[in-house]
Amino acid sequence: MHERKDDMKRRSDILTPDVLRRKGVMKGFEYLTPERRGAVREMENRFKMVTESFGFREVEGPLLQPIEFYQVKSGEELLAHTYTFEDTDGSLLVLRPELTPTVAYMIAKDDARLSFPLKWWSNPDLFRKEKPQKGRKRQFKQLNVDIFDRADSGRDRSFDDAEVIAVAISIFESFDLTENDIVMRINSRSLVERLFDIVDLDKNRRFDLLSLIDKSAKISAEEFGTKVEEIVPQKFSRELLQRWLSIKSLEEVADNKQLSPLSQSKEYKDLAKVFELMKAYGVSEYCEFSPYIVRGLGYYTGSVFETFDRKPEHGFRRALMGGGRYDNLTKDVGGRLDITGVGFGFGNVPLEEILLSRNIEIVPSESRADYCIVTQSANQRIDAITLSQRLRKQGKKVILDDSISKEKPDKVSKQLSRANQLNSKYSLIIFPEEWQDKKVVIKDMQNGEQQIIDISSLLETQPKSD
Repeated sequence: MHERKDDMKRRSDILTPDVLRRKGVMKGFEYLTPERRGAVREMENRFKMVTESFGFREVEGPLLQPIEFYQVKSGEELLAHTYTFEDTDGSLLVLRPELTPTVAYMIAKDDARLSFPLKWWSNPDLFRKEKPQKGRKRQFKQLNVDIFDRADSGRDRSFDDAEVIAVAISIFESFDLTENDIVMRINSRSLVERLFDIVDLDKNRRFDLLSLIDKSAKISAEEFGTKVEEIVPQKFSRELLQRWLSIKSLEEVADNKQLSPLSQSKEYKDLAKVFELMKAYGVSEYCEFSPYIVRGLGYYTGSVFETFDRKPEHGFRRALMGGGRYDNLTKDVGGRLDITGVGFGFGNVPLEEILLSRNIEIVPSESRADYCIVTQSANQRIDAITLSQRLRKQGKKVILDDSISKEKPDKVSKQLSRANQLNSKYSLIIFPEEWQDKKVVIKDMQNGEQQIIDISSLLETQPKSD
């Protein structure tokens, strides 16, 4: 204990203000100024508007979770990028790198009393110990949209898959992005499993191949071919796999002699139905089939999808968002019922990157104060504070001019100029004479008109807040 105290003292001796300034800048983390926070809040507002227009309801979970939540299904790659530390009882905790396992647990612990289907959304802060780069930070917000249902409900899962994809596209549209800007690439992990059955791929090697396909855009064609040969030793199987990876549409699967048996499978028909439903949602022009979309996380079992910039020459080649179906996750965290799920994660950082590349600015919704209170005399400072509180208790946004704390307030004209800069709707000017008569001067900051009114009438009828 003494050694630790001595060590802390030595460290404090060298923490000069200059060192603290440098240490305070942590790569991959962001300090939000009011302007920057306003832009982030505007993104959050649009996420909320779109998701709730589809009938989704908001949920949230703890920042810290037991490491076992992510050992079950998330995969070793994600675990390697978690912030992990030991709790006082010796157990390992992580700063959540994603929310899907948490939401699955929320459902699992109460699955007997919940009314399905569930349509939930969240926009949590997440943490991943990755190298900060374009479109990727260590702390970020991620919109999650999920639909959960009982496996025995009898509902067609394709409709849920299509709905969450439509939600994702609608969010892009809410930021003025179109089918000329983004493409939604869709595949099915269960259909890929049927392909693996045809090529007779060892079950122990399937996830390795899925992971390789998921990373194919990040490695050379030569390296990809070499690794495929290591995982798939049979030449015939590799050739069939290459045919599959060259497919550009679902229709080509049915037209290919070697692959045509896939078109008779339930998995193929389910995916084809998703594409049909995209037409009903009016977003089919955004959607393409891609055999390279498999999603690297271990819990996906059905449809999978990712959105990309149609113009990667802008420098953003990674997926903007991604998701899919995960039918077994709730039982893996203790659930008693068979629950199916489909959803996606939509990070704010990639979205901001593509908006920046299109010169689309995120302008925060205007948040105006109803009143700015101006005083002519220091004797009215207490009166100004009292009036501001009475107005706030009636739901109004009220600011006091900065010079209220001065021994002699600034000139009224200067205070009104500041109120105008702050975009206040009205200014309330307290003059000693009028205040004696329980009156104030109210000035409309937009048209400049002003009048003397009774304080009682001000508190009875007030302009509506934004």
